[in-house]
Amino acid sequence: MPIKNYTTVVPANRTITAIQDAPVKHGATGVLYKYEQGTGRIEALQFLLRIKNHDVAFSLPVNWRKFQRVLEIQQVRRWDEEDYVYRVAWRNIRDWVMAQLALYETEIVEMPQVFLPFATDAKGQTLYEKMVEGKCLLGPGPQENSTKKTRCIRLHRVSHTALAETVVPASHRGKIKPNFPWRTLHIQSMPSGISEFKGAENSEALIRLEERIRASD
Repeated sequence: MPIKNYTTVVPANRTITAIQDAPVKHGATGVLYKYEQGTGRIEALQFLLRIKNHDVAFSLPVNWRKFQRVLEIQQVRRWDEEDYVYRVAWRNIRDWVMAQLALYETEIVEMPQVFLPFATDAKGQTLYEKMVEGKCLLGPGPQENSTKKTRCIRLHRVSHTALAETVVPASHRGKIKPNFPWRTLHIQSMPSGISEFKGAENSEALIRLEERIRASD
């Protein structure tokens, strides 16, 4: 079955206006259109939301040319008509936006939460794009949450040659599974509070594990 809204006859401009009005009714403090060069089509709808007394920009792109490929694969009859593809693409974005706002109205989530992947920095790059580039990863969590009794150690299971430079706290050696390849490790004392394995990484076989270790009193 073809994708949703493939039969819509609602003009794209009317759909975009509906999308624009919805966030404003729910507290958006500003709306801006970003246009494609040369076509006059809107390529992204941008709006501002207040987060802790600061305006944060969000950008919803239409990416209608990628969507056109979906219609082609589904053998939708008019997939090669650009105005048609553009119209259907925006209609689907409209449905998604309305679904997010319906969730917000339940008060289960805050409005910025549902649009968070589309939050942008001063250069217009979205949070999702930054995460894909590895510039905005959550990481392991604060070290201060660990206690003397429970510590988190990251293990890198890599190929046998990739552990040659690994350093392990001597105090933890007896608390790792017996079949761990100790012959490839250098045991070294580490300052109090440090509880990580540091070693060379092999991209071919990197698996990150977390193992909770109960430290003795």
